[in-house]
Amino acid sequence: MKRNILASFAALLTFILVYSSCTKIDTTELGNDLIPGSDNVETLDTTLEVITENLLTFDDSTKMLHTELHTVGIIENDIEFGKTAAHIYSSFVPSTSRTYPFIKRDTVRIDSVVLSMSYAQLYGDSMSVQQFEVREIKPDFDFEDTGYSITHPDFPVQSELLGSKSVFFNTLNDSVFYRNDRDTIRTAGEMRIRLDTAWARRFVDYDTTAGSAFNNDSIFMTNFRGLEVRATDASPVKRALAYFNLNDNSKTRITFYCRIQTNGRTDTIAPYFIYTQRSPQANIVRRTPDHGYLANVNNGIENDEKLYVQTTPGSYISVKIPGLSTLSNRVIHRAELIAERIPTAEEEYYAPPPYLFAEAFSTTGDSILSIRNDFILTNNDPGYDINTLGGLFKNNKYVITLSRYIQSIVTDKYTNYTLRISSPFTAQPYFVTSTDQPVFQIPIVINPTIAAGRVVLYGGSYPDINKRMRLRIIYSKI
Repeated sequence: MKRNILASFAALLTFILVYSSCTKIDTTELGNDLIPGSDNVETLDTTLEVITENLLTFDDSTKMLHTELHTVGIIENDIEFGKTAAHIYSSFVPSTSRTYPFIKRDTVRIDSVVLSMSYAQLYGDSMSVQQFEVREIKPDFDFEDTGYSITHPDFPVQSELLGSKSVFFNTLNDSVFYRNDRDTIRTAGEMRIRLDTAWARRFVDYDTTAGSAFNNDSIFMTNFRGLEVRATDASPVKRALAYFNLNDNSKTRITFYCRIQTNGRTDTIAPYFIYTQRSPQANIVRRTPDHGYLANVNNGIENDEKLYVQTTPGSYISVKIPGLSTLSNRVIHRAELIAERIPTAEEEYYAPPPYLFAEAFSTTGDSILSIRNDFILTNNDPGYDINTLGGLFKNNKYVITLSRYIQSIVTDKYTNYTLRISSPFTAQPYFVTSTDQPVFQIPIVINPTIAAGRVVLYGGSYPDINKRMRLRIIYSKI
């Protein structure tokens, strides 16, 4: 595999050097130039039409990594895309293993129990107000996997409500004050939900003997599978998603504020349970398509006027460029697939994805391929050269670079693929070498904030031809 990658890079480098002295192009207008200047070659400009189609959310097997931000909340009615709802499942274990955390079992009095979660950011309207509820995952459910899909069915939970809170999203990052014995603790970016103290009493009864819950984390997790945190449909203002960091053990934890008797004196203790990287977790995200998005998916038109793209778990579009198959006898200096954003209502709340990612459908349609020659592997995040492939949202549009890909169609008569444009959390295209051979899959992270980002674009048949998605090519005749 490594040799194939090196061979691909070598071929690409040779290609660039072969054409490195043919013409001069306007780098201010076009971006990264492929070829240094020469005053003796005529540079031409053409635009090819594209055929674009909206496609409904594809089967999404994305699995949330424990290192990524997890989201809770409801966007009830995005007037372009419909509904989004997200909730979290997370296990917790004692902060110290093989130790009884409550010190003096017979004297423990639980004053309060608090689930706290480390807040990171939000997506949507900051004036949202949502009712968060906490329930325990059923003990007989085997919640042990660390890689559940974001579209996994909901996990079974106990009917008992352990705690709830009306969450004002615009205050999630505010300072929080609470008492811990005689001390006043000040923190920021921490959501705190009080839990039922009667429910918490069962943890006091566990011990550290062989086979008991506090003996090791594995046994503990069979006694306590974890918690579900979700927003209810009865929430008053459902227009945003809140994001939390499970790995921040200083803020994401279950804390037991207790009093115990030691030598006739009352002491306070605050043992806590935390999430660990070995623990199971899941972030379930549900999309319910509606409005313009759903209408355009179902319109039966081959070439859509408007295109709808959501981040994972989201939609995608297909792009066909028939005119590429007839190109010949030219050097491609720059080729850009240009997708302009259509202004929409509520865009001040629902920002566009920072990147769109281009891949190719295989000719059989059963696999996804990287963009030949313009998808270049790197050792830096996200694993490929963004500057070469493009796709960054800038100046109210996305520009995807296809220069080398199109040159291979013109020169070598390689396949003119149907492209897939999306905004995935992760992608795993088969890496295609400069000889048009897929060799192995490349896992990469494109937009690491799940469910955050949506955009409406001008399609290939939009009435204003100057706004349509299009392929612009700068070239010289041979």
